[in-house]
Amino acid sequence: MYFSDKLSLFMKQRNMRIVDLAKLVDIKRPNVYKIVNGTRNLADKSYVKQFSDALQLTKDETNELYIAYEIDKVGSYVYFRRDKVEEILKLSIYWDNKSTFSIDKEDIELDDQTYKYYHGEHTINSILSHILAIETRNEEPQIKIYCQPDNKYLLNTIQFLGNLNPNLKITHLFGLDNSTAKIENEYYNLDYLLNLCPIIVSSINYTPYYYRTSIPFTNHNSLFSNMIITNDYVLLFTNDYQEALLYNDKDIIKIHDDFYQKDEFIKYYASIIQMQQQYLKNNQGSTYYYFTLQGLQYFCDTGYFHDLPQSLIDPLTSEEILIITKRWREFVNEYPYVIMLDIPAFPANSTLTITFDNGHLLFTCINAKGIPVSVKLNETSIYVAFEDYFHHVIDNHTISKNEAVRIIDEYIAKIEKNLSNFLIHHY
Repeated sequence: MYFSDKLSLFMKQRNMRIVDLAKLVDIKRPNVYKIVNGTRNLADKSYVKQFSDALQLTKDETNELYIAYEIDKVGSYVYFRRDKVEEILKLSIYWDNKSTFSIDKEDIELDDQTYKYYHGEHTINSILSHILAIETRNEEPQIKIYCQPDNKYLLNTIQFLGNLNPNLKITHLFGLDNSTAKIENEYYNLDYLLNLCPIIVSSINYTPYYYRTSIPFTNHNSLFSNMIITNDYVLLFTNDYQEALLYNDKDIIKIHDDFYQKDEFIKYYASIIQMQQQYLKNNQGSTYYYFTLQGLQYFCDTGYFHDLPQSLIDPLTSEEILIITKRWREFVNEYPYVIMLDIPAFPANSTLTITFDNGHLLFTCINAKGIPVSVKLNETSIYVAFEDYFHHVIDNHTISKNEAVRIIDEYIAKIEKNLSNFLIHHY
């Protein structure tokens, strides 16, 4: 019981007995004993504050107590899975091209021999960055990657080089776990999505593909089970990046056309849009539209829509902001299925749209160059994680209709006041 352990710790730090604590909270003494001993859960979240006040906890300590309550309520796996989803949402704004990451861009003389063995992660990462940097200077540069997306150095390198050379084409194949077996990292798939988010939404020409497999056996079919292929080199390396073989024999280096069909994906994406439009048309009143308090605040304060990066558009004027905000107020007030949510974890300037469609997740965002980027996933574990998170947000962070209208009215009044002060100042 996380809550009882945390509560007992705070009581011990303050030398407070159960009998004394029971006098300070609105809970019967026998139940306080059970809560402290871990044989009874709190009936309601509001009681957390009572214990916090009774123990005179700090803000951080109170937050720890709330977290412990939530873990007991939903279980540690679900709680920390939601935490992973929030991390992904926080990275959903487009990635700044001006990265602090850098590699040695000097010309490197590699041996002419057909292949060479390397040892040690530092050495292998250095060779890896050198052959990729060499590839960026080719007329039609392209990199094929087959390994799990868990090496931050590799991911940072391809993002850095992709920003240096917009013509560099990168494709990446990796495995996602579809097994029910207990593995060391239960959040395997979410961690990979988290690692790839900055690259997917950046402006480089990077295309990831995945296959479903049993992760404990992924890429273990041979010693050098991972590879990176360029026009000039093939690098084979182990899962722990401790051993590698570098080939430069032109007879074994073959880069084939992409293994996906662009036309099929475009048709699929167009069909999804058409289905969404038809669904919304046929289900008005039963389909809910959610917008965030953070998005409203961002628009009213900056004049930017969240759908496009600021680098591509000019902000709206105060007059235009006022007109749109008033129209939005009318829309929110008229239709009961337009609902405001308070999601501090979701960046207000995010361009991410998430669509749930019969077991498929479609992530769509605008990258740093204003180009729509879409990622379609039908991996069950990721779908369930996002679906659970948003149900949790809707259940716990929905703002009532009256409160939503009141908040919008406050922003309208603020904009009108700023306009009035501006006119007085200038005239």
